[in-house]
Amino acid sequence: MPAPNDGPPAPPNDEAPTTDALLHHNVTVAHNLTVANNVTVANNVTVVQVATTGIVVDAESCQVDTLAHCSAVMLTVAAGENWDDLVAMCVDNDWIGLEALSGVPGQVGAVPIRNLSAYGQQVSDTIARVRTWDRRDRTQRTFAMADCDFAPGDSRFNREPGRYLILEVAFQLRMGDLGEPLRSTELADYLGAEVNSRVPMVNVREAVLHLRENGRFPACSHRATAV
Repeated sequence: MPAPNDGPPAPPNDEAPTTDALLHHNVTVAHNLTVANNVTVANNVTVVQVATTGIVVDAESCQVDTLAHCSAVMLTVAAGENWDDLVAMCVDNDWIGLEALSGVPGQVGAVPIRNLSAYGQQVSDTIARVRTWDRRDRTQRTFAMADCDFAPGDSRFNREPGRYLILEVAFQLRMGDLGEPLRSTELADYLGAEVNSRVPMVNVREAVLHLRENGRFPACSHRATAV
């Protein structure tokens, strides 16, 4: 008697599947299970766990502004990665731009949906692109930052709920030990610094974690959790 089949078959194993082939299989399985069981996937978390985890760092990236070439890194981060672990890694490696978003629970895949923001930083300032699974068209789609239609507390992914499963997010971050200019009066006051001044990123992260631990959350209507 054949063994019971609990789901769609795995990809053919006559040769090792590529990452994209395996990813396609996994999100297809997840899509079929979601439809079959009429499950609503809140903020992509359930299906993201079926996809993949991992972080790829490209240190050869370079961001160009109107003044000079600046060293930068490009981080390609799978949606299932823990958000605060990513922020801690960035601070430890002197990668600027996420330090004020410390202490937010949840996963990377949820962060672009409502354009996570706190203490004067918003994640869209560092996002280069977002790779998704389009549930409607059953295909992968990658959106450059400009095509994500970011707004305070919003994005195209939030305005089309249920359509896009976020697979990975690419961040472009400048390198240095000083954080972005402080835009939050509360955070600047806590650090004993002036608004728009720059202080070591490690100090910013420690201050934000302390403020959050003491229940002092940023006063903005669109502060999001990454869950």
